[in-house]
Amino acid sequence: MRLLQDWQFGTALLVVPFLLILLGQFLPTTTNIGWPLYSPDRFLILVVLYPLFEELAFRGWLQSMLYSYRFGYRQLAGISLANIITSLIFAGLHFIYHPPIWATLVLIPSLLFGYFRDKYQSVKPAIILHIFYNSGYYWVFSAG
Repeated sequence: MRLLQDWQFGTALLVVPFLLILLGQFLPTTTNIGWPLYSPDRFLILVVLYPLFEELAFRGWLQSMLYSYRFGYRQLAGISLANIITSLIFAGLHFIYHPPIWATLVLIPSLLFGYFRDKYQSVKPAIILHIFYNSGYYWVFSAG
């Protein structure tokens, strides 16, 4: 599988644990590290179902739809305008349920999800990364 041999994708997976530890030092959390063990059904919904549906909607539908317009292919610093618009909307919607700092920080992984969606012309890498990122976030930073 080409994805498993991609050093950029591997780096995107490996960086997450380090970033979560770093962010945990500076940002407010409601940590209850064992909660996923006590509520595995809720954890799986947050870690698998939400990322699956979000990626299908945002990277699978919206980002793909933005490519039907010429401007969608334009790039800024190697990132497609379709990805930037999709990521801004995605991060903006996180303000509904997350503290402002966390919602703002969602923009970074969202751009990364969109980058791999563009690179592979598939939503699968975005789904994999999103599941991995959510599992780390919800395991470390949320009391559930």
